[in-house]
Amino acid sequence: MNKKAITRRQLIKDAARFTVGSALFLNVPFEVVGNSADKKTKVVLIRNNKLLDNNGNCNPEIMQKMLDDAVLELTGSADIKSA
Repeated sequence: MNKKAITRRQLIKDAARFTVGSALFLNVPFEVVGNSADKKTKVVLIRNNKLLDNNGNCNPEIMQKMLDDAVLELTGSADIKSA
C-alpha cells in the first residue's frame, strides 16, 4: 500500500476550492441545473394505524395496500393495473 500524505497546505487549498465551488454552484439559477421553481410537486401522505402490530412488526398486506393507494393517488388511475 502506497499511502499519499496530505499536507496542511494541500488541505487548505482543497477546502478553499470546495468553498468557492459550492458558493458558485449555490448562486446558479435553478433552471440551469435542471430544477425549476415553477414546477409543482405532488406529495401523498398515507397513514394506517394497523401497519405495525404490538411488537413493532410490519403487516405486509397493509403495507402493500398503502403503497397501492399512494400510487393510485399520484397517477390518478382508477385501478392499480392501469397505474
